[in-house]
Amino acid sequence: MLTTLGNIGLWVFGVKNLNLAIGEMYRDLNQKAFIEQAQRIVPSLTEDMIQRSFSGVMAQVFNTNGTAATEFIFERNVLNGTTLHVRNAPSPACTASLAIASAIVDVASEDFAWTK
Repeated sequence: MLTTLGNIGLWVFGVKNLNLAIGEMYRDLNQKAFIEQAQRIVPSLTEDMIQRSFSGVMAQVFNTNGTAATEFIFERNVLNGTTLHVRNAPSPACTASLAIASAIVDVASEDFAWTK
């Protein structure tokens, strides 16, 4: 938690996007405001279609200038070369999952000297 709060990129992002952050928190606490915002995308949406649930959490890497990192970050040769970390994996869902898997296999093959 302290590492997160000490991340300068997070603070720069927050200040640059203060209205966005406040709006998101407001809509999280106010179902009517949430539905009104959602109706901009799905006009036929009604209150009975909404079910209260938990909010999802997505890890996000912030650059020091406050912009969100948009690419995968491969942290290679971790733990004496035994581990490959894939960080900042944005959620493209099924549309890119095979391409992402292919990229990870390519990097891992090189790092771990896999042969075909």
